[in-house]
Amino acid sequence: MSHTATTNSVRATNKKKNGRFNFVDFLLIVVLLLVIAVVIYMFAPFSKLRTWMNQEQKSIEYTIEIIGVEQEFINKIKENDIVVDSISKNTVGKVSAVDYNTRSTELQYVAGSEDNIGTLSEYPNRYNVIVTISASADYVEGEGYSVNHCRIAVGEEMSLRFPDYAGNAFCIGLTVS
Repeated sequence: MSHTATTNSVRATNKKKNGRFNFVDFLLIVVLLLVIAVVIYMFAPFSKLRTWMNQEQKSIEYTIEIIGVEQEFINKIKENDIVVDSISKNTVGKVSAVDYNTRSTELQYVAGSEDNIGTLSEYPNRYNVIVTISASADYVEGEGYSVNHCRIAVGEEMSLRFPDYAGNAFCIGLTVS
């Protein structure tokens, strides 16, 4: 019986040693977490970690074109209007200039022509409105500019709201101040 009691006390002592958390275990966990963080940084192009580390603030002016605005609505977009992205409901800048002197035209191809000859047809009561918007944007290398989490890029289609007008537009220019 005494032999059995000694074996049980040795097993109890071994269980205590195996269940303890030591410094080497802590280091292994830290190294593992660092490896996971590096993998996320390298392979997740839109990860918050990469955005936070590479983000810069820039003042930008971008130009949008709203095509085919009816004549009765062209004066609804004014300087100093606040512009809001219709999808995210975030503010994307302030109007700094408006040009509504360009009539809206459409290229119409002549039927039956072999050379794809076309003519420009002008709409008498529609205009292409060009609006310049000023904003403070975040710049992330490899991703570009965004204003309040709304991407701003030349060629990008945008759904925008002004105080008295809403419509779709295309970004046609971008300058950094």
